[in-house]
Amino acid sequence: MRAGGVDNTRKANRQLIIRVLGTRASGVSNTTKTNQQLIIRVLGTRAGGVDNTRKTNCRSIIGVLGT
Repeated sequence: MRAGGVDNTRKANRQLIIRVLGTRASGVSNTTKTNQQLIIRVLGTRAGGVDNTRKTNCRSIIGVLGT
């Protein structure tokens, strides 16, 4: 850790939260983006995809995982 480590510690804490929870600590927009990335990893499709089946699957994953 660098000297004057408070800022670096906060950054490391945010990265840890992202790893543990799969969400960023800084509010709704980042959380939504992270959820989409999580859904892409699980389903291999993008949230709000081309057809309605993909969109429904994305919502079900959000409901099950609570993210």
